[in-house]
Amino acid sequence: MYTNLNQDDFNHLTISRQLSQVAALLPLEGTPVTLIGSSLGAFTAAHLAQNNLQIKRLVLLAPAFGFLGHWLPKLGAEQLNQWRTEGYLEIYHYREQRTLPLHYQFVENARNYEGLELGRQVPTLILHGCDDEVIPMIESRDYASN
Repeated sequence: MYTNLNQDDFNHLTISRQLSQVAALLPLEGTPVTLIGSSLGAFTAAHLAQNNLQIKRLVLLAPAFGFLGHWLPKLGAEQLNQWRTEGYLEIYHYREQRTLPLHYQFVENARNYEGLELGRQVPTLILHGCDDEVIPMIESRDYASN
């Protein structure tokens, strides 16, 4: 099953909302689940698997581990402050092939997940490009080694 983690509201996207959305789609208790996610969806899948024993396997495509630490510095302090002050920042949305406004609440909420330990042993396949310019492959290697 495919699900759009934007829920037709990219403007107010949060990691918490994505976790709730995917958790609500899981089948009845006890049914084994494999989650497949790309980028932020992979980040969400890995976090959801930590506390959900029903999730037996993960396939993560260029997971966005440590994304705030890589993405926010590229914006620069001035643009980040403007985002915080004005509330929204235009972000290029690859699926929509256009920029869309994203509320600063996304950053505030994502900070709750950045430092969490992902220690549950879940068989995981990670596919991550060596020259990924958004999230370095070392982030996936670190996840795999821990």
